[in-house]
Amino acid sequence: AGVPRAWLSWYVAAALALDAVAAAAGCAVALAVLPPAAPGLLHVAEIVVFAVLWTALVALNHGYDARLLGAGPDEFRIIMRTAIAAFALAGVVVLMLGYVDGGRRVVIAIGLTALLDAGVRYVLRQQLHRRRASGRSVQRVLAVGRADGVSLLVDQLSRDTSHGLDVVGVCLSSNRDG
Repeated sequence: AGVPRAWLSWYVAAALALDAVAAAAGCAVALAVLPPAAPGLLHVAEIVVFAVLWTALVALNHGYDARLLGAGPDEFRIIMRTAIAAFALAGVVVLMLGYVDGGRRVVIAIGLTALLDAGVRYVLRQQLHRRRASGRSVQRVLAVGRADGVSLLVDQLSRDTSHGLDVVGVCLSSNRDG
């Protein structure tokens, strides 16, 4: 399990909010590009439902999982996996309901949402990197191992703060056979 990271709560909240905003924007643009025959308050509901469904799909794809946030390409893979799942789900719904005109709007909404969401996640990651460079949003760790390996690790982590690991101590193994 491990100790909860203090930065994680703001990061997850920001990711969730930005995912919903990206979905709402993608859906709104799709409705503007291919307006339905009957405009009105129903479209606000469509935007809200689409944003809720998008964030639910992101969550089902582990998009808010602490192990996958803040480092590496996993956050971006999750957004693309979510888009693929959304396209598949939309395809099934369109085939079952014969909702061809709406299907075009959904395809535009999903595509735009995936692009927007990847963009906002990138901006969020850059903000996290800036916080880490200033010594915030880091996880304090103990480096354990042989002196040469620990030295290399500490050097690398001190040069690149984007990992979010702050070495606060070392524990060196003896030089006996491993």
